[in-house]
Amino acid sequence: MMKKVTNISTLKRMGFKGIKDLYELIEITEMDSAELIYCAPDGSTRNVRQKLRVAEGLKWLKDENNEGRKAFVKNNKWLERRRVIGIQGSFNLDNIEEIQFLRKVSHASVIKKVGLTKYSVIWFVFYEDEEQHEKLTNALKAENEGCKCAKVITYFPIQLSGAKNWDRGEFAYEKWYKYQPLTLVEFVLKNNLNVWVPPAELNLYEGSSEALPIDVLPKLMQETVKNFSKAYCCPPEFAFVPLVTMIGSVIGHKIHVKPRKNSDLVIAPNFWAISIGDSGAGKFPVHLRMREFFGPLNDKASMDYDDANKRYGAQQKIEKIRERINSEHIKQRIIAIDKILDPIEKRKMEELLASEVTENSRQPQKPSLVRYTTNKATYADLQRTLGENHNGILMDLEDLKGFIHQLRGSKGFEYRSFLLECNSGFGQHDIDRLNTGTTYASNMLLSIFATTKPSVVYPHIRNTLKGSEENDGLWQRFNILVHPKNTDTVSSASGEVEVSLISKVQSLFCSINQCDFGFQPNLGLKERSVCLSEQALGVYKQWYREITSFKSKKDVNDVYQNYLLKYKTLVPKLALLFEVVESFDDANQVIGPIKSVSETSAKKAVRIAKFLESHARHVFDVRTNVDTANAILILKRIDRLPPKFSARDIAQKNWSGLNTNTDEVNRAIMVLESVLVVRKATNCRQKPLWEVNPYITEAGAQ
Repeated sequence: MMKKVTNISTLKRMGFKGIKDLYELIEITEMDSAELIYCAPDGSTRNVRQKLRVAEGLKWLKDENNEGRKAFVKNNKWLERRRVIGIQGSFNLDNIEEIQFLRKVSHASVIKKVGLTKYSVIWFVFYEDEEQHEKLTNALKAENEGCKCAKVITYFPIQLSGAKNWDRGEFAYEKWYKYQPLTLVEFVLKNNLNVWVPPAELNLYEGSSEALPIDVLPKLMQETVKNFSKAYCCPPEFAFVPLVTMIGSVIGHKIHVKPRKNSDLVIAPNFWAISIGDSGAGKFPVHLRMREFFGPLNDKASMDYDDANKRYGAQQKIEKIRERINSEHIKQRIIAIDKILDPIEKRKMEELLASEVTENSRQPQKPSLVRYTTNKATYADLQRTLGENHNGILMDLEDLKGFIHQLRGSKGFEYRSFLLECNSGFGQHDIDRLNTGTTYASNMLLSIFATTKPSVVYPHIRNTLKGSEENDGLWQRFNILVHPKNTDTVSSASGEVEVSLISKVQSLFCSINQCDFGFQPNLGLKERSVCLSEQALGVYKQWYREITSFKSKKDVNDVYQNYLLKYKTLVPKLALLFEVVESFDDANQVIGPIKSVSETSAKKAVRIAKFLESHARHVFDVRTNVDTANAILILKRIDRLPPKFSARDIAQKNWSGLNTNTDEVNRAIMVLESVLVVRKATNCRQKPLWEVNPYITEAGAQ
């Protein structure tokens, strides 16, 4: 067997696995050994004998192959099951650097060294058209330096060494394997072939995000998400997002979480969330029905407000009567003070009377309605509402468009600044007005939930990515951005939401609202906290290391890196929320004691955080979505372009929906290149030109 070369580390870095013998290959590829066919050349006639059984082939190698001829095994069933064919090229590297060659063919599936400077390379290509496959082999041979021959194979070739190595069943030479089948377009582009094949389809939402892992949620949340998703024929994500945001807003400032005991980071379980989906996706009806969860809380708040108003009216009457009684006494005191001649003594008595009058004339405080949600709050109204509701409030928006409209202009910047203060739960803000004076609010805790269409939110995310004035950190604070792409798989069999389930969730909300979580009433706000357990802290640290490593990748844009930095609080928020829900005792309508956040809740939170990060990554990769949308627009009108065109030619068309910025047009052209709709034309001296794939036009294949 040939001595191994020094570029093994290069192949390993590329993800290839070295294969020592036939049995290791069978294990890696999961082929069926019963389908293997041994082909051995006859020593005298040189005809090929086929032996269908492995044992027969090995026996031939041992007993009959006196001349040490090589044998090989083929398996065409394996390729048939995967609907692929093989394109095999033989290369001679006399004038080519070996490592450079290996990097060039790193997208192949099998790399086999068959000589000192010779390689055999196999690409697995999805089966489509024999004519196209032959075209690819011809182009591979003609356009690649060192390629001596290329052919299509419909079997997996497994070459064995001669009689010397029959007992070990080793291969004749080194063999490295990595199963990565290619489409026709991928084969052409990765090998840089100057040949046309039918282009791939453009998909605006390619690389869809993860589906919601419902099974990791607490049992009550599982039941709610599944039931609402089925009843309203919508993705479960559209039920999960409003539910978790509502629960977090009810918990509010009642209990917080800290990563560790001595940490200064105190985290409130509020969320800023947006459900993104096209019209008819079912995002709003399920959200509208979930508002019923606040029903008992709103009813009780309304009754308490009415009772408080009655007491306030009675106290006002009492104060008026008290004022009339005290007025005569005050008059007599004033007459007596006026008779005092000593100015110092007179001033002292006046101050004493003033303090007595002030103390006795305290008006009863006007009651305020306890609010849990608001849906149309202006800047000033929202500040007043947050100042009156110390546990926080949920801004429950039917659509994001109106909210975004309030963020525009000079007043909008002031509103944005105020919202940024409300995100952590411990912000302070004051508003100076000529008519109303200065209003002040502290420890403002705001939760936000909204539904919207992609066309509403994506342009603003795009502006943020471009570094415009919108990149002030507001959009990065939306820690839940969900845009399901699997709406086609949603069941169309609708049902009814179980009334008992709604009642159970309402009981959860009421129990959380009434619970003091064992904290004394006079305890400071930030002291109302529990910590992650040691095991939960370990889970959290591991997750945060993974997030940080992803953030450090060079291909991750700066805006998304900043977004991931704010993800630091997401897992503790979710873990505390899950701990509270799991502690709910439905039979006794109480929340059980919570001493710390358990490892189980932390693991569940990490799994949900990974799901949310996959959606956020897709939303913040909106530049790719916009470029793909622009590419689709150009493709629809590509027949209006000359045979060879430039980016400027497209920009000057001023097509509706397409930005005339040449940079955006160039990025859209790059998307078209990636699916072989166009390719850069050769012999262009002055400016780059592109030509259109003839399969798109009526000219047909060249």
